[in-house]
Amino acid sequence: MQLSSTNKRILVLGDIHQEIDKLNKIIEYEAADVVVTTGDWFDSFNKDSDRDVRKSALYLKRSIKKDNFFSIAGNHCISYLYSNHRLRCSGYTDYKDTLIFEALGDDFLAVRDKLLWYLWIDDFLVTHAGLHYSYLPPSIVIGDFTKDNIDKWLQSEVEKNNKLMASGGQTWFTAAGYARGGNAKYGGLVWCDFDVEFEPIAGLSQLLGHTPHNIILAPREFGGMNVLESDNLDVDCHLNQWLIIHNQKLELKSYRDL
Repeated sequence: MQLSSTNKRILVLGDIHQEIDKLNKIIEYEAADVVVTTGDWFDSFNKDSDRDVRKSALYLKRSIKKDNFFSIAGNHCISYLYSNHRLRCSGYTDYKDTLIFEALGDDFLAVRDKLLWYLWIDDFLVTHAGLHYSYLPPSIVIGDFTKDNIDKWLQSEVEKNNKLMASGGQTWFTAAGYARGGNAKYGGLVWCDFDVEFEPIAGLSQLLGHTPHNIILAPREFGGMNVLESDNLDVDCHLNQWLIIHNQKLELKSYRDL
């Protein structure tokens, strides 16, 4: 999936975690041409009632059908969308699993299939947790390093991943690293920890979520800088901030200003 910000305003939001009222207020305020979120629709540690769970599932169900709405698959999404106990993470319960399944109803598989493992906004690679260089094949690292090469490789990895996920398996996409209690050296696309594991890849710009902070951050540069000067940004900030991308330029917005 390739999105261009030329003559368009693209709203980029971090992880949702059932903050639907906050999410909806931002979307209505910005009235952007395109909306992109880094996923994690479920599991909240302060809004986790039955009503909150259903509300998040129903909002996702309605929104994902829109041509201008895109969401990445996060670890707190796939734990409820695949029957695989190895995908479960903090916050998961069988009870919430049932609530989400019932709320999505006949659209369950359609919603799951609409969630993306990655997309591009201009030259930014957007994933849930970031692409770690250790997962790049030698042909990408040593050979001709281009966006097209990375995209072609990622497409082939998505095909492999989807086949395995459908049969109860998993790939490096869903591997949790040591930093998050997993067995992999570094987390995959839905588990890479921004503070501990993520490393910028020269020539590749990334937008990602997964590791929460109160504001949008650049890697290990937590103060006194203009984050928009960074080529790599963690936008998971409890929806306290978000990005507007327009004509290849980034603008940082804050909820406190609404």
